[in-house]
Amino acid sequence: MKIFWGILVFSIGAVWQTCGGGLWRTSMAGPSSKFVSTSSLSKIGRSPAQKALNQSQYAQARIQKISMENFGLIQIQPKPKRLFIHMRYADSTNFLHQPVYPNSCGCFVHPYALKLLDKALDILEKEYPDLGLLIWDCARPLSVQKQLWEKAEIPRTEKWKYLSHPERGSVHNFGLALDLTLADTSGRPLDMGTDFDHFGPEAQPVMEDILWKNGVLSEHVLNNRRLLRRIMRRAGFFPIPHEWWHFNAMSRRTASEKFSLIP
Repeated sequence: MKIFWGILVFSIGAVWQTCGGGLWRTSMAGPSSKFVSTSSLSKIGRSPAQKALNQSQYAQARIQKISMENFGLIQIQPKPKRLFIHMRYADSTNFLHQPVYPNSCGCFVHPYALKLLDKALDILEKEYPDLGLLIWDCARPLSVQKQLWEKAEIPRTEKWKYLSHPERGSVHNFGLALDLTLADTSGRPLDMGTDFDHFGPEAQPVMEDILWKNGVLSEHVLNNRRLLRRIMRRAGFFPIPHEWWHFNAMSRRTASEKFSLIP
């Protein structure tokens, strides 16, 4: 049976990879194209014994095939010395200290967000040619949003500052938000005072002036953050009060009125 399914999977020319609590279906001839929402298959295909997905595994899961392309999302491609991508939720360099995406998970965004990102890159190329952007997160399925909300060990009174409740949804869940920073041409991030996913006042733009006066944040750090915000604002993005790395291409209300959440 395993041999049969292995031949079948190969014959239809597809490779299945877990991504964000579901599955990406990647064509042998093209980029990632399908998302299958199911947490019960999150461990499939991660060892040689699991490479052939058998019928019982499919029967046990409620599989809903969702094409990211049907949501109008486009995969962002890195650009030498200008645009770098490190999906932090694809490894352990996040607040959960474990991956919720696979290493091969791509960075997808709405075309409108991509248009604004291109503007930001153009500004950097013309005015700051020694700088680029390093992206840490892009479109995020709602299933992953639920995981982050449930597993974040943050007091509920503070959690809303850093994570949107799944019932409300994040702009990430529409493919219209980016988590990113400035980087040099080799991809090394500039000093912003905290790392990505730092849950504390040091990460909050609204607290920067106070923390600078108290010597917690340096003027160098503030200048880097202000430059990042200035570039992103000029491109059309909006910063938020509690995460210096997060930028929205449009408001949550506008996104929810025009587009559907990614399950």
